[in-house]
Amino acid sequence: MRILSILLMATFFLSCNGISAGRADKKEKMALGYVTAETLLKEYPKFRKSYDQYRPDSTIVEKLKAWDKDVDVLTVLGTWCSDSRWQVGRFLKVMDLAGNEHFKLKFFGVDRTKKDKEGLTEKLGIKRVPTFIIYYQEKEVGRIVERPKKRFIEKDFWEILEKIK
Repeated sequence: MRILSILLMATFFLSCNGISAGRADKKEKMALGYVTAETLLKEYPKFRKSYDQYRPDSTIVEKLKAWDKDVDVLTVLGTWCSDSRWQVGRFLKVMDLAGNEHFKLKFFGVDRTKKDKEGLTEKLGIKRVPTFIIYYQEKEVGRIVERPKKRFIEKDFWEILEKIK
């Protein structure tokens, strides 16, 4: 019984951390390479569900609406990963509500190994997904890796933006 418990816990903790724990489904549809937000929401129902159900902090959304500096956000994600489905859907909702053209979003899908033919994930040091990388004036100013530290993605994102001011 103890071994079974340990195996179950290991499977849970490693699901998005680079070890597929034997769960790879050969027929599983994965977005690989650059993908649009529209594709994620249309072709991957769990992203849409997270988007639809999320109610972001309206105070932070108002601050994001007023943001006046150009910021690039590259999100490395796995369409197979529950954290990606959850957090990316929420982030898209926040960005849509903010409606701010100063935020330039790009999404890059990876398989369970988190490797890609171009070597982007290796160059960026991606170990977990999703990883949101925030750039200002072409320099990385912060990351949100896997889950937000403040429990809400918009709060972590805002904290990173405040470093720019």
